[in-house]
Amino acid sequence: MRHRPIFRWVTAAGLLLVVLGFVVWETGPDYPELELVELTVLEEEPDGTCAVRWTDPYGGGGSGPGPTGAIPTGIRC
Repeated sequence: MRHRPIFRWVTAAGLLLVVLGFVVWETGPDYPELELVELTVLEEEPDGTCAVRWTDPYGGGGSGPGPTGAIPTGIRC
C-alpha cells in the first residue's frame, strides 16, 4: 500500500493561507473604519427617549434628534 502525502499538502495550503493573510494585512489600509464615534447622553426621558451629542471622526459632529443627528426609530437609551 502506497502512502499518500496528504499531510504535506494540508500543511502547505495552511502556510500559504497564513502568508497570504499577512500580505493582505500589511498592504491594506490603516483601518479607518475602526475609529469610534464618541457618544454622550445629554438627557434621558422616562419613556426611554433621549437627547445625545456625538463627535464623528469622519465628518464633524452632531446632536440629535435632528436631520444630521437623528436617532433611528426603535432605539432607546
